[in-house]
Amino acid sequence: MVFKRLMGCNVEDLIRWLPEALGSYYEHSMLDIDGLLYRDTPKPLIRLIGKTKPDHQVSLLRIPQLEINIEISDLVHDDIKTIIHRFDLYTRRGGG
Repeated sequence: MVFKRLMGCNVEDLIRWLPEALGSYYEHSMLDIDGLLYRDTPKPLIRLIGKTKPDHQVSLLRIPQLEINIEISDLVHDDIKTIIHRFDLYTRRGGG
């Protein structure tokens, strides 16, 4: 299954959040942003593939943006639902 997210963060933020956001599945994950491999594992269950987007600007505030595709394979529906729920809880800081 593939899930898409547009996130208001930079690459460093995402790297810092991932261990907690993925929990025990972190060890089975791969992260590729703009063609740069930041994390890899043989036969990953979770592949996060992203692209940096232009900053979103509101008045004087600039918010970095990452477009992320989360590809999850070889897991049952309940596990996938749990992973995405946890990921969203840890990465959607503003609750929006």
